[in-house]
Amino acid sequence: MEFVIIHVLVVLVSIIAALIAVEVKDILRALIGFVILSISLSIVFYLLGAPYVSVFQLAIYAGAVVVLFVTALHTMRRVKL
Repeated sequence: MEFVIIHVLVVLVSIIAALIAVEVKDILRALIGFVILSISLSIVFYLLGAPYVSVFQLAIYAGAVVVLFVTALHTMRRVKL
């Protein structure tokens, strides 16, 4: 029974983080929502029995893509129009 509760909680966190990443107007908060979404999707993959997909989800999306977005955000904030 507690396994089902964990699955439901992780999926709810994923849905809420996806909504935050898409709907929030502040780019930094949207990026934080994307990080939470990537980490929770990695947990979902692990709970479904795919540990390698989970590791790649963390390495590529929660790692490399987020660093790319943070770098772009940092570069955009420096430019004064």
